[in-house]
Amino acid sequence: METEAVMAILRRVLDPEHPVNVVEMGLVKSEDVTITKDAISIEFAPTSPMCPMGAVIGIIIRKAVEDEFPEKKVNVTVKSGTHMREDACNTMINDEDQYQSAIEKLTTSGALDRLIVKG
Repeated sequence: METEAVMAILRRVLDPEHPVNVVEMGLVKSEDVTITKDAISIEFAPTSPMCPMGAVIGIIIRKAVEDEFPEKKVNVTVKSGTHMREDACNTMINDEDQYQSAIEKLTTSGALDRLIVKG
């Protein structure tokens, strides 16, 4: 698997506040993606240091990549120094209970289907 395959998935992930994908917005660049035998790690920079959707963006990124590569562990983190609540965002994205709760809410509201464009 190559970085471009992950970037292609990320081009289908829309920012919750703008109808633009996270790659076009510059939130994730190819150098922010690391692929190993067992895992895919992605760092992203929210739209601003106080972005209210920072954790949601990370959750949507993780979900989109996990759906395409279920055999890999997907790690998504806020790029260091890019958000005022970086630790809280990273916990929400990577704590399994918080992540699953957020996915359930996003699915129930229909937001998940709007924010991940089918390929």
